[in-house]
Amino acid sequence: MERMQELGHGCSIPDTAETDLNRYFEIMNTRGEQLEQHDVLKASLMSSISGNERKAAFARIWEACSDMSGYVQMHFDVETRKRLFGGEWRSMPSVVNLEKGKATSKDAPSLEQILAPVFTCDISDGQTDKYDRVRFKSIIEFPYFLLHVLKVFVQVEKVQFDEGFELRSSIDDKHLTDEFKKVMERGRIDGAVIGENPERFSEDFASCLLKCRYLFDKYIVKREYANEASDGEWSLKELRVSGRGGDKKAYYRNTRIAVKRERDTTSDARNKKNLMLQSALRVSYTSPKDMHWITYLLAWLYEGENQQRLDKYCEVTKGFVRSAISRGYLNVEDRDHMGVNTPRVVFNYLDYLLWERNDRVPFTFEFRNSVEHWYPQNPSENTFEKWKQDDLDSFGNLCIVTRNVNSRFSNMAPMAKRTTFEAMIAKGSLKLREMSKLTTGNSEWLAISQRHGADMLKLLKEDCAKQQLPNKIAGHTNWDKLSQ
Repeated sequence: MERMQELGHGCSIPDTAETDLNRYFEIMNTRGEQLEQHDVLKASLMSSISGNERKAAFARIWEACSDMSGYVQMHFDVETRKRLFGGEWRSMPSVVNLEKGKATSKDAPSLEQILAPVFTCDISDGQTDKYDRVRFKSIIEFPYFLLHVLKVFVQVEKVQFDEGFELRSSIDDKHLTDEFKKVMERGRIDGAVIGENPERFSEDFASCLLKCRYLFDKYIVKREYANEASDGEWSLKELRVSGRGGDKKAYYRNTRIAVKRERDTTSDARNKKNLMLQSALRVSYTSPKDMHWITYLLAWLYEGENQQRLDKYCEVTKGFVRSAISRGYLNVEDRDHMGVNTPRVVFNYLDYLLWERNDRVPFTFEFRNSVEHWYPQNPSENTFEKWKQDDLDSFGNLCIVTRNVNSRFSNMAPMAKRTTFEAMIAKGSLKLREMSKLTTGNSEWLAISQRHGADMLKLLKEDCAKQQLPNKIAGHTNWDKLSQ
């Protein structure tokens, strides 16, 4: 990976050879400010870098990437933005050839100021969309993003570990500094221990961090708030530029997911599929500790040749989901007895497949986290018999709903749910809509649910029999475990 050169545009620092980082931590804590692990990590990585301009470059990249709102290009001043991302502000960033004059500000910040979590350089250019900071919201916070980038770094740099050693399976921000320590102490590149040259690791990681953030902004789903009154919607957009010279201004349009010379209509259709698929993953894996699909997609995107075959992006994502469902559900012996413990990704991916059959159906993935028995476990009407548990927990009798819908459905019988909550069901899961449509009576539902369940499982099995993930990928991590 190319080495990072000076980025310190308007952001130089004086000689810091005498600076005591431990003293800095003491000062911060005396002020009552609790240092986060990513602050400690920043200080540790930066302390190994020699030269004021190179330290400033590292700090600038770190601060720009740590602000997970908006798009990373807009967190740099205009001149630096052009040097990093090209004249149109949307090329894959390169941190080489940036050594164009040294900053000479008389009011240069100290190392303590640069290390502070609240430190920022002046990046105002008058061109930022006034909604830019609040319009787009990331699905993960910066400490988790750092862990994703570390795993990507391990893969793309072909970091080697002793046989049997792996990084922690979960993406846990509580172990942020520990994971970096493991890579530096136990990881090797071309036979050399990474920790023997900490300066190179710090600068190479900063380069990887910036590139991953660019890819994350462009190709990973986020929430978009078009205005202050908006409830937000799923978004997969890229930054574009209008105007020329000093009048350039950023705007946003659907990320082009296509190969060269493909029509925009083809790209838009592919964008929609990727948007739906990623939003299905987001609502399935609600904890940031379990969002391994982000690591996988970033690692795939990072490989340069894959930028030339973005028409495969959706299938790559499907490969992750298929592996998760096959290993965590379809291949599980007691699958038919899971009931409310059925993985949410099973329901959401099934909804995606149903939507893909007819993409004109209005549908949005939401946080439907409650598993509902369409025929209730304890019918409120005494005239209806109570089913055996195996029949209740069969896939054909299950769907996912929001907690609010779950409480309103209560113990009502299928026909009562269908007639009472018709409008609510019409906005719900596609599987729920199908179940409601098939319901002709309470007593008939047992036989109908069995046929419905068989049809839905067939759809899942046929799709999951296609391309899946290899067993090992992304830095010696065992995806057999992570995709469950």
